[in-house]
Amino acid sequence: MKQRHVPHVRVALLALALSAAGTAVAQQTGNAGAMQADTSHHGAHQATMTEAQVRAALEGEGFRNVRDLEFEHGLWSADVDSADGNKIDVYLDPASGEVFPDNATARISENEVRAKLTAGGYQHIEDVEFDDGIWKAEARNAQGQKLNLRIAPTDGRVLHERID
Repeated sequence: MKQRHVPHVRVALLALALSAAGTAVAQQTGNAGAMQADTSHHGAHQATMTEAQVRAALEGEGFRNVRDLEFEHGLWSADVDSADGNKIDVYLDPASGEVFPDNATARISENEVRAKLTAGGYQHIEDVEFDDGIWKAEARNAQGQKLNLRIAPTDGRVLHERID
């Protein structure tokens, strides 16, 4: 008799687990103060930081007077005052929290960026330029779609890709 109830218990537990997972996803994507889903980076879901979290992260890095904060091309951007009082623009990677000031120099060369993109399966890599503290490029993915890419100046990882 217990064996007949075991499948029902398993089904009930599975339904409960799926319901809890659905609630967690809804909370992540539905609450204004919660993490938001970004499906634009390599087609996978990636948590992004809220505006309040970005402000706190930038202030934690020593930047002051955070202004014009906006999320575009998979990155947060803002105008800030640096610790020495200079007005600069910054990008922030919402996945890692890494900040890219526009006045920083790239740690990798254009050739290294091209090599990383090629190794990552990108083709027809064009218009590679270092601009405002990050690398930008156009390329095609394996499906032949033309993409705009944002690339980390520190290690060449693709921060964001958007179909052009």
